[in-house]
Amino acid sequence: MPTLRHMTCLFIDLQATGASPTHGRLLELGWCFGSAANDGTDAATLRSLLVDPQQPIPRQISRVTGIDQEMLAQALTPAEAIQQLHRDAPSATVMVAHVARYEASFLLPLWREHLGLELAWPILCTHQIAQRLIPTLPSLSLRAVAGHCGYGVDRERRSAGHVLATAAVWRRVCELLEQDTTVRTLSELQDWLKQAKPSAKRPRIYPMARDARLRLPDQPGIYRMCDASGRILYIGKALSLKSRVNSYFRHRRGHGADKLEMLTQVASIDIEATATGVEAALLESDEIKRLDPPYNIALRRLDRRAAFVDQQLRPSSDLGQTKLFGPYPRPEPMIIPHMIADAMNTSTPTDDPVFGKLAELLRESEGDCLTRAALDLFRQAFDEKEPNARQILALGFWNQRREVAESLAESLLAATTESETATETETEADADIDTEQPLTAELLVARIQRTLVSAARDWLRGRRLQALFNCQITWSEGKGADMRWRQLTLEHGLVIDRRWLTSAAYYAGKVDSRSHPMCQWSSDIAVYDRVRILLTEIKRLRAEGATVEVRY
Repeated sequence: MPTLRHMTCLFIDLQATGASPTHGRLLELGWCFGSAANDGTDAATLRSLLVDPQQPIPRQISRVTGIDQEMLAQALTPAEAIQQLHRDAPSATVMVAHVARYEASFLLPLWREHLGLELAWPILCTHQIAQRLIPTLPSLSLRAVAGHCGYGVDRERRSAGHVLATAAVWRRVCELLEQDTTVRTLSELQDWLKQAKPSAKRPRIYPMARDARLRLPDQPGIYRMCDASGRILYIGKALSLKSRVNSYFRHRRGHGADKLEMLTQVASIDIEATATGVEAALLESDEIKRLDPPYNIALRRLDRRAAFVDQQLRPSSDLGQTKLFGPYPRPEPMIIPHMIADAMNTSTPTDDPVFGKLAELLRESEGDCLTRAALDLFRQAFDEKEPNARQILALGFWNQRREVAESLAESLLAATTESETATETETEADADIDTEQPLTAELLVARIQRTLVSAARDWLRGRRLQALFNCQITWSEGKGADMRWRQLTLEHGLVIDRRWLTSAAYYAGKVDSRSHPMCQWSSDIAVYDRVRILLTEIKRLRAEGATVEVRY
């Protein structure tokens, strides 16, 4: 009998539309052959087959796998996929999967249904083995264990990548079995798995050396978390690198599965100190786009583009115009006033696409006369019989200002009202509960108003961001005698100059007051994120009591 290291294994992985055959169908099937003795896999045998689930792919599954309906045009049927696997399987001694009970729950019924056979090969579970050999790892997911072994797994959950990752984990557990146990053969491994029960409570031991993270400096900057092979897993920013990085390893109970999965792989941390927290935030955004680490979700480039609109609020791709408004993360908010204007100002038939889209936006079925009644009622807010998109958006500005004023009034009233008068009995509180009401034209008008308020907020935010494309920002750092002033100069959304100023130089007015060039608009999402982050940092500095001056 060959040893575990020399067994020919069929590494297998599948993706499905649900967590079990009861709730999902087979979506993708992958496998390859190899052994631990020959570096794990034979790449020439790698197979990855898309399988038609014969049902829509849930949005969540499409998001994590990257598989959409269009990709299934040439997909195989489950019977064809199982038959191809059956033709390859006799070359193996054993099947190996991570969390094998998941693969087996789909594979065994399909094997019986389409081949009329019972599966003749045992299925080994690398998760089950790792659970006994390295129980102190914070996470035992495939990405976590493979990354801990130095094999990085792609962000998308695809069978081909998971098959190769399973082979890497198998190679590592074979090494550990030889080092730490007397298990050498398949039968010995099966007996050992029955006897060696995993501990219900296990301490978490992070691979990252404690001394290395305690030596980090107490200053602003970014940190790059890397696995054993040097691959960057995550990039973050910090006002204090030492405090922020060590917080990952102190708050153990509050970590979600993804964070534990990442920390299982972190073997080293690379830092880049910055002069201030503002610059750390800007650098983080740029580095995430440059390196695209697998555990960063926000600020990735993807296919995002910043949007602009012209003076008529129409989306514009001509960035050479002198008068544009934006940037916006998407053009849809500015399209809404046009949809409303078009639907109001024409005798729109109920099957018109614009009318139908607006009805859908208002959560109303296409063709329902209630939407038309709501638009007629909404028209009463205008003196003009046919208001244009900008006039409709102006109403959103007015409502937005009214909401701010009402919110301020309520806050002042709450601050001066005695606590006992604010207490309601259960009956009084129940009377204020807004029960579900039938849809009316008045309710649809209220929805239109809320939509316009949202569009107005997006408009105002775009104007603020636009001003930061070319600006000079100066703010105070420190207090008292230690106070200094930091100054950044941006042109076209790019930081072109940064410097420290003494308090004497600042108060003497010795700041760079050169005129800025006419702005060159850019739909590059890196520029959009940079000015958006700068706006957020300006708000943070002012909330912390810093003096901030922005020159446009």
